[in-house]
Amino acid sequence: EGEPRSLHRSEALAAAIISRPPCFLTGLIENYFRLNLLRARVHSVLDQIEREDVTGGYFWKP
Repeated sequence: EGEPRSLHRSEALAAAIISRPPCFLTGLIENYFRLNLLRARVHSVLDQIEREDVTGGYFWKP
């Protein structure tokens, strides 16, 4: 009975997550993969611009 209240709070949070994992976890995983996909796309676009030097070097080497 002498346990700190924060332990009970984390246990309640864990119980809430365990009781309904589908929407919560899939939402987190979907957002994570979407962010990684977006980051990869941005990097590839920047690499392409750098490689093709579309701006004639003005944008990258002012």
